[in-house]
Amino acid sequence: MRADQYECILTELDQFIIFLCCNWKIYVFVAVSPMIWVPNQLVGAPSGTNVTIDCHTEAYPRAISYWVYENVMILPTKKYGTETAENSYRGHMKLAIRDLKDKDFGNYRCISKNSLGETEGSIRLYGQYKQYDTFGNTRQIRMFLSKTA
Repeated sequence: MRADQYECILTELDQFIIFLCCNWKIYVFVAVSPMIWVPNQLVGAPSGTNVTIDCHTEAYPRAISYWVYENVMILPTKKYGTETAENSYRGHMKLAIRDLKDKDFGNYRCISKNSLGETEGSIRLYGQYKQYDTFGNTRQIRMFLSKTA
């Protein structure tokens, strides 16, 4: 989407001479259903730490944007911090998850809706664990945790 400022100049032709008549600035707004892009679709973090995930949106008219985990809308709490910065037709959504536990690993969705439509992005949050070898050295192991039904 390209919303920008344009200049409209009206001219009058008289004896092959162009005289400037008026000079207006107009804004052109294009109605667009929401679009989302996710910079990092796969995010890893160790248990006990904090992590922030984010989504970028574009929509006009302005969209309502929110986060969902396990089919439940996430509201700001001590566990979750949400932030949305909006500038014209663009938005930047952030979700901070504090003190990660095993139950926090999984698929998070950022959803954006306006009168023209709805879309969502997905971020998979996985755990990283430290493992010690026989020499006492540490290395990071990535583990994809999935919930069983």
